[in-house]
Amino acid sequence: MFELVHATAVTAKADGSPSSGPKPKSSGSGGADKSFMDVMSNATPEIRDWYEQLRTYILALGDDVPEKHVKLYVAFKRIKNFACITGGNKKLQLYLRLAPATLVVEKDFTRDVTTIGHWATGDLEVTIDSADDVARAQALIHRAYEGG
Repeated sequence: MFELVHATAVTAKADGSPSSGPKPKSSGSGGADKSFMDVMSNATPEIRDWYEQLRTYILALGDDVPEKHVKLYVAFKRIKNFACITGGNKKLQLYLRLAPATLVVEKDFTRDVTTIGHWATGDLEVTIDSADDVARAQALIHRAYEGG
């Protein structure tokens, strides 16, 4: 009986040759998306520094802010996620739970992604591609932390 449990099923392909069943899935999620940790391990020191500055600022907002690493982003929340960070080769994307209609959307810095599919939580995308952007984003992060 134990031999049957551990036996590998062998089926025939359309051409009659044996097949050992379905091929194993790759370690990825089925797409070409790299994990956040992979992206950050290959990122420039500058990008890693920007991430660490954002992370430190967000965690310093209060003792009620846990950090959760999921495959494609890092989430920060109070009751719900209020900020998420995804990585890239040349920039970071920060997603905030803010209504873009209540803000002035700045070209090349913020973007309304309410109707655009994206990884992470939040309707406002903030592009971080300079040290100045990290400082500019802090007011928006604080606003999202306070509930919008």
